[in-house]
Amino acid sequence: MRNLLKPAKLSLLLVVLLAGALAFTGCPGNGNGGGGGGADVFTATVPGFTPWPAYPSPQGSITARVTLSADRETIVAISVTSTENEPFRSATNPRIPDAIVEHQSINIDRVSGATATSNAIIQAVSTALMQAGPEVLANFSAAPVIAANDPSTITVDVLVVGSGVAGLAAAIEAAYLGADVLVIEKLGFLGGVTATSGGMIHGANSVVMRQRTGSIFQGDTADTFAEELIDLSLDLPVTNTVREPLLRAIADLSTDTIDWLITMGIQFPAGTNELGLTGNPSRAWRGTPFARALTPTGSGREMMARMIAYAGAQGVEFMIDTRAVTLRGGASGVTGVNAVDITGAAVTINAGSVILATGGFHNNDVLLRAHHPNASDLGADHIRRWNLPGAEGQGLTMAETIGAGILDLPTPIAGLTGNPAWGIWVTPEGDRFFDESWQYGIASAAELGRLGFYYHWTIMNDADRPAGLVAGANVFTGTDLADLVDNMPAAYGAEFLANLQAAIDAYNDALEAGDPVPFASPLGIDGVFAPGAATPARPRHVAIDDAGVLWAQRSGVFGDIWGTNSGLSINQSGQVLTGGGGVIPGLFAAGEVVGWILPVQYGGSGMAITIWTNQARITGRAAAQ
Repeated sequence: MRNLLKPAKLSLLLVVLLAGALAFTGCPGNGNGGGGGGADVFTATVPGFTPWPAYPSPQGSITARVTLSADRETIVAISVTSTENEPFRSATNPRIPDAIVEHQSINIDRVSGATATSNAIIQAVSTALMQAGPEVLANFSAAPVIAANDPSTITVDVLVVGSGVAGLAAAIEAAYLGADVLVIEKLGFLGGVTATSGGMIHGANSVVMRQRTGSIFQGDTADTFAEELIDLSLDLPVTNTVREPLLRAIADLSTDTIDWLITMGIQFPAGTNELGLTGNPSRAWRGTPFARALTPTGSGREMMARMIAYAGAQGVEFMIDTRAVTLRGGASGVTGVNAVDITGAAVTINAGSVILATGGFHNNDVLLRAHHPNASDLGADHIRRWNLPGAEGQGLTMAETIGAGILDLPTPIAGLTGNPAWGIWVTPEGDRFFDESWQYGIASAAELGRLGFYYHWTIMNDADRPAGLVAGANVFTGTDLADLVDNMPAAYGAEFLANLQAAIDAYNDALEAGDPVPFASPLGIDGVFAPGAATPARPRHVAIDDAGVLWAQRSGVFGDIWGTNSGLSINQSGQVLTGGGGVIPGLFAAGEVVGWILPVQYGGSGMAITIWTNQARITGRAAAQ
């Protein structure tokens, strides 16, 4: 493992993500829990990474075994074992014990992006040293003097900024066409947010689908998939003629992408459920008529490890701890990036093509509120579902600085919370906007956000309200519809009442006519519940009496953020466009940094990885040419 504080252009195996049990060793240790060969050994265990919302698994622990020389003036070796379930950052931490041994100090840099786990390892080592005596710990506490690296210049055919699934897919395709490819990553490890995910990806009529029988698996085509993607994209307020043909190209490539990933050693074992609701392929959560979603063995963590290994075998090189600061050139042409390494040394990278694959920006509140104005109403304590330090928007900022166009959508990829089980959902203007039985918060949030709102009202009969619901700041009741609206805040007056009455009338008329879902899902499949959700004991849609006790609850607030929809404007080849629509020569973008290529009602359960991987493959080929 190379010096923690002086990374250079790294070979693949130094930074590849690890799958399975973790055991990190700086150097071989002596003995078991005692001195051996004139050395002393001390062991300490501390709590590991604190679980976070997306991974609420039990907290693990980290154990450090520190071997000191007989005079206790030298750290001879450190071995670290971990029981953490934290998704992937702990896999980067062979670097911490190696750096402590190299610099004879616990006061070394943490691995960027893995600060908590780095601190836990250092704490375990410190606790072990303390067993040898406070003076021993003090001897290894001084900060080492690390000289900055000399400025350096690198020249490549294709530079990829970012090492998530989009960056890797683009890099592999560019290398396949013979380009000299370098991937730089600002964090201390590779893999991006995909390594924290389940790794689910969709492929039309994939080889795994063809191994199964039943209508839910058979009859799928790339054209069918493309039509679904387009239908689920909504009528967005910004015109982009690239979007529909790009979604068709993504659907066309999706079948091959499954074979492509299998070639890399990624396994998608077939499931056993005839309905496709579990195992592979899975119907996923969106109600598509075809089961085409696949989850890899080992989830996203192993998927990324194998993609990294495959990229290295194709000749792709990697540099971690290398932050791109500015693009070289401007709107007339980009020729590389100016970057810095972990020591602050300048790294000039000249490239025939630059691919920005830097991900989203949902950890940057300034950009979040600038490009997703509805996020201003989330409050400071909103949950960042993928709480990774990389999602800060540097790629977006660098490109915008030289005149790149930005496509904005009001709402980030967010989930709605606080929706009661019954009633109808209406906007703050009183209009029904969604099929309430389609219980997927990201889809309903997308539609609500597209209309310019960040919450809605649920209107319920007294008999259908959730148990325990009581009147309060966001909950109101009335003896009839007019009385209900009178008891709501002053902003909800005659116009809201008229719209609400019309919405309820239309809803009740449809129910009486035998249409239980007058607001059907975009795919025409009704009553879709997430896997594992309890089946309703009564019909999901029940008539709303416009007389009698009624309830209104302010519902569906954006409870968390999964990612961002706004981003760079591109053409079908992934070339970044200016605000005026012209091509910026030499500059490409792939993945979440691109503006709303993700079908916003299909924003999770593998669709993000599907869109970004296939779009990145297209972009990598174009950049190499």
